[in-house]
Amino acid sequence: MSCQNQDNMQHDLGHMDIECSHCSTLHWLDECLTNSLRKNLKFGSCCLNGKVVLPLLHDPPPFLRMLFDGEVDTCPEFRKNICQYNVAHAFTSLGAKIDAHEILLQAYEDGIDEDVAIYLHHTNTTDKHHYNLPMINEIAVILLGNGSVSEAMRDIIIRLRGGSFEHIHKGYPAYLPLHYVLLFSHGELGWHKGLCHVLTDTEEQQLDNQNKHSHLTQMNFYSFHILSRNTEFSTILQVESYSMSLWLMHGQQQSKIGEIFYLRLLLIVIRGPQSFNHLKTVNNITHPTFKDACLALGLLEDDEEWIQCLEEAAVIYSGFQLRLLFAVILIHCTPTQPQDLGLCFRVNLCNDLLYRLSNEHAIREPTESQIFDFRLSLLDNILHDFN
Repeated sequence: MSCQNQDNMQHDLGHMDIECSHCSTLHWLDECLTNSLRKNLKFGSCCLNGKVVLPLLHDPPPFLRMLFDGEVDTCPEFRKNICQYNVAHAFTSLGAKIDAHEILLQAYEDGIDEDVAIYLHHTNTTDKHHYNLPMINEIAVILLGNGSVSEAMRDIIIRLRGGSFEHIHKGYPAYLPLHYVLLFSHGELGWHKGLCHVLTDTEEQQLDNQNKHSHLTQMNFYSFHILSRNTEFSTILQVESYSMSLWLMHGQQQSKIGEIFYLRLLLIVIRGPQSFNHLKTVNNITHPTFKDACLALGLLEDDEEWIQCLEEAAVIYSGFQLRLLFAVILIHCTPTQPQDLGLCFRVNLCNDLLYRLSNEHAIREPTESQIFDFRLSLLDNILHDFN
């Protein structure tokens, strides 16, 4: 499939029909690893070239499958409100640290006439895809104990058959089917600490010699499950909000292969696209890249918090310290416009380089171009040190 945009730049990715030889995930050719051969294509974003081996999701019961992909009158309504339906059937509920826990509990027990309100607060500086608020206004809260829950426990509460409540650990393998009952209708277990990569004998021996283990991370687990396969009907991909959150989390840790990461994100959100230009058009404006279209749709956070961070740091930090901070932001914070961010602060990032070029490299009067190039070279060295 190919098309041309308004700048006459052609996108031609071909068909997404190349199967990973290990897990059968469908890929575009451009997603293969750089060490692939034409006759032996390798892919890392799905299963780390065979190191991640997990069971596929079971096909949902016929009636539920019909609701997911059917065309009868009730199906669109079900898909539109699936989050609410899932919450109504979930076996877990939200736990939280509540301010003035004793006051609220005493007010509830005494049955006083005063209005007691409970609110969930959202901080604008946090990622709205991970720390989003519920879509309902009324909040029902169960107050357990005296609020002294161990910090090691994630606030997930389940109701046992006997009627009592229990907090479960964040690595509890049954959390996914207990919470997302419509997505994991057969009780497929989620990630847990016992999962490991599949390694060759040589690789296992090397890890044993280094006294290390090759545990399968949560990122490996979710990366495996959010990609399309002909051999699997993925209920995860049927729920836009859940699959989009997983894909964004996946993209924060995985190497993005050009525009393909953003293309896949748009394909999750936009139903029935007719062309690449259709995917890049938001409010009748055709954007030059898939990334720009994601920004226009609000699927990506802007870089305001990183701009503010660097502005504050530039007041007291040296150029060396700023370059370290900038490298950390590039690696761990995935800014949406890293080039623009670097250009905005390029003078601050170079505030010690005139002296270094003059004294350490015997360049008496370095040009602006030489200073900026030296900055890029030093940043490249820092990124290599971070692997």
